[in-house]
Amino acid sequence: MGRRAYFFTLDAFIAMGIVVVGLFLILTSYAYRPITSQGTVSSGDIILNLAATEVTEINSDYVYLLLRNGTITNRKNSLLQQAAEFYVNRQESMGSKFLNATTYNLVPMQYGYNISINRTTMHHRGEMLPSSTVVVATRTVVFGVFNDTMWGPIPAEVRVWR
Repeated sequence: MGRRAYFFTLDAFIAMGIVVVGLFLILTSYAYRPITSQGTVSSGDIILNLAATEVTEINSDYVYLLLRNGTITNRKNSLLQQAAEFYVNRQESMGSKFLNATTYNLVPMQYGYNISINRTTMHHRGEMLPSSTVVVATRTVVFGVFNDTMWGPIPAEVRVWR
């Protein structure tokens, strides 16, 4: 009887070890799903900030220069309208410098972003890699008036990734 009890106890410990290892593997192998809430908030905040802030509200030497020399004619334009106006007037490089001056401290450094107008990249920071875990895009429509001529609607998009 003593030998049978010994083998039964050994079998119970082996079975318990298999169950513990199985539970450990099941509980630690959950599906990874990246958290997109910060990217979504950042993307929406960037486009909302660009669409709601007037050119004269920005504290930037480059923007002051553009206002003084008459490059920016409508002081009531939002930042996004002004960038789109540069796009409409085929001044993409000036639009890129303008967006760089106005969005430099807007996005945390661990995020890359791309601002495009009519599918043309106007400004970006960082390169989106295939290994980027979070990519969020927010879109809006921009329109305005330049020299008594209405332009638009033009699609604008902000992509944020990590």
